[in-house]
Amino acid sequence: MAASPGRLVVVGPQLPTPPGAPTLSTTQVTANPVTLSWSAGAGGTPTSYTLYAGTSPGASNLAVAAMGMATSITAAAPLGMRIYVRVVATNAAGSATSNEVSFTVGPPTVPGPPTLAPPTVQGTSVTLSWYPPASAPTSVPSGYTVYARMPNSPAVMSALPVGTTSVTVPASPGTYLVSVVAHSAAGTSAESNQVTVVVP
Repeated sequence: MAASPGRLVVVGPQLPTPPGAPTLSTTQVTANPVTLSWSAGAGGTPTSYTLYAGTSPGASNLAVAAMGMATSITAAAPLGMRIYVRVVATNAAGSATSNEVSFTVGPPTVPGPPTLAPPTVQGTSVTLSWYPPASAPTSVPSGYTVYARMPNSPAVMSALPVGTTSVTVPASPGTYLVSVVAHSAAGTSAESNQVTVVVP
């Protein structure tokens, strides 16, 4: 009986198992420098970690830091604000995200004054906008108040609370001096620059 021809079996490279979600913990976050540490989750062995930090859950506006194979970090954090941190483990087969931790270092600080932009007037409608304090994100404002005065008078004739950095309001004909302040848990900023609003 003739021997059957051999079969060529091609075996491709075997990918590793994707990593499991790391476990992130706040080792020391009461004062600067803060220390965070993490451990690998169940699954494949990670080949690198990346740390993400932001000012709201899921955000990364403060830091995106490649950590290599390090499993801890010690660094200075902005004072007086809530910080949210997570770590992503990666290997050739995929990635996995840790739990998210949040903390505030030190007491909240009073924000600096906002910067008021030139107003826009259309008929009797006035649009005001401003830039957040230069001190942010050290102390992120929770809201603002717009003050309106008559020329040559220190008395505030109108105080309008605003949750964003712009507002459009109706106004009677006249000339007004307008400024804005920022609020946080620690208090109220000094007033911004004043702008003159002329409603024809």
